[in-house]
Amino acid sequence: MTWENLSEPEQQLRQEVLRYMGMGSVPQAEVEKRVCDGVDAAVAELRRQTRPRFVRKIYSLDFLNEADWSLSFGGVLTVRSRSLWINLRDCREAVFFAATLGAEADQLICRASRRDISRGLIMEAAATALLEAYCDACQMQLEEERNQKQETLRPRFSPGYGDFDIIHQKDMVHLLDTPRQIGMTLTGGGMLVPAKSVTAVMGIAPWTEKKTGSRQRCHIHGCEACGKTDCLYRRNK
Repeated sequence: MTWENLSEPEQQLRQEVLRYMGMGSVPQAEVEKRVCDGVDAAVAELRRQTRPRFVRKIYSLDFLNEADWSLSFGGVLTVRSRSLWINLRDCREAVFFAATLGAEADQLICRASRRDISRGLIMEAAATALLEAYCDACQMQLEEERNQKQETLRPRFSPGYGDFDIIHQKDMVHLLDTPRQIGMTLTGGGMLVPAKSVTAVMGIAPWTEKKTGSRQRCHIHGCEACGKTDCLYRRNK
C-alpha cells in the first residue's frame, strides 16, 4: 500500500489537516490563504518524502467471561475491556493492525518546527491526517479481501480507547513484530516510534450481519459516536 493507492480528495484531506490544527470549525472562507497554502505544501512534501508501511495479522477471537469483559486473541493474548468487547461483539476473528509513516515524517516535523513554529504545527497536523487517511485506505483494502469470504470489518479500535488499556500497545508491537516488519518500536514509556504510527484491532464480522459502515471512515465513526461535543478536534456533522 503506497500513497498512489490513496484516493482521499485533496479538499477533504485539507479539511482533516485543519481539524487537527484546531481549526475544523472555522468557515473555509475565513481560513487565510497562506494557511491553506502551507497545508497543501506540507501534505505534498510528506507524500514525496515518506514511505508508509503497514502490517496485519489475523487471530481467532474468544469471549471468555462477560463478568470481567475478558477476551482471548488466538490463545496468546487476553484483554479485559468492556468497550472492546462491545466493539467486537459477534465477531469470530480479529485483525491486529499497525501502520507508520516512518522516521521521515518525524524528521520533516522536526525540521519544520526549527524553522518556524507555525510551520511545525502545520506539518504535525498534516502528518496526522495523512496517517489516518492511509489507515483508512489499508482498511478498505483489507475489507475487500474479507468481502470475498462474505465477511466485513468493524471500525479500528486502538489501545488507549475507552478502557482498552494502553499497556496492550506493547503486546501488539510484539505479536506483529513491528520492529522487523515496518521499523516501528516502543519506548520504555510506551510511546510508539516513529511518532506517526498507530496500532489497532479490527473485528471480522459475518457478512450476514447488518453492515454498520463497512465503507465508512473509522475516525468519522469515532467522532460521531463520541459524546464529548466540546472537543477542539471534533469533526462537525
